[in-house]
Amino acid sequence: MRAAAVVFDPFGTLFDLEPLRERLLALGLPSRELEVWLARTARDGIALCASGTFKPFQEIASSALLTLIAEQGKRPQHEQVAEVVSGVYALAAFKDAKVALDQLKVANTRRVLLTLEAKEGAQTLLARAGMEGLVEEVESIDQTRRWMPFPEPYRHVALSLGLQPQQIAFVSTAPWDVQGARAAGMYGVLLQRKGGHHQPAMPPPDLTIASLAELAQVAGTIDP
Repeated sequence: MRAAAVVFDPFGTLFDLEPLRERLLALGLPSRELEVWLARTARDGIALCASGTFKPFQEIASSALLTLIAEQGKRPQHEQVAEVVSGVYALAAFKDAKVALDQLKVANTRRVLLTLEAKEGAQTLLARAGMEGLVEEVESIDQTRRWMPFPEPYRHVALSLGLQPQQIAFVSTAPWDVQGARAAGMYGVLLQRKGGHHQPAMPPPDLTIASLAELAQVAGTIDP
């Protein structure tokens, strides 16, 4: 049985996060702080959910960045932080993203985004990249009020598509996100951009690829 749908985490998978590094450098933060900021954003959003509180991506990302700036001995300015966070909605697509989505569309494989940000933000990214017609649905954690990797966002996508989780492949560059999708019943695909690696403490993904072009080649043979 081939996968009936492929769900993408847009950040780092379809859209390049590197321009955010330039925005952090403009604030006087070291280059490495991009990874720290993103990791803290995910950590804090997940921790709040685990303790019974949901807050949206933009609020968590802004809070994490304010703290990072203060830790560098600088006085954080809310206007500067807002400008950096807004950069999430101006990211460029990776070169292999449109090609892969095109090929999946030709193969009649449904294409969906599952994002931490608001649906409107992801739709803006798709429109800027000329890919809005290549994605069938955009789903957000705001709809379930649960951050990934809690199971609710993944299960909500399956429900919205009228599919069983086992019929869906989930693609992300984040091992913890792939693990969350697998725990919810999906087929987990880890995209290893820039030499990223599987975390040994986690169960291995069902498939590891180095480029979205590989996903397009095997989409017809994925067996959730």
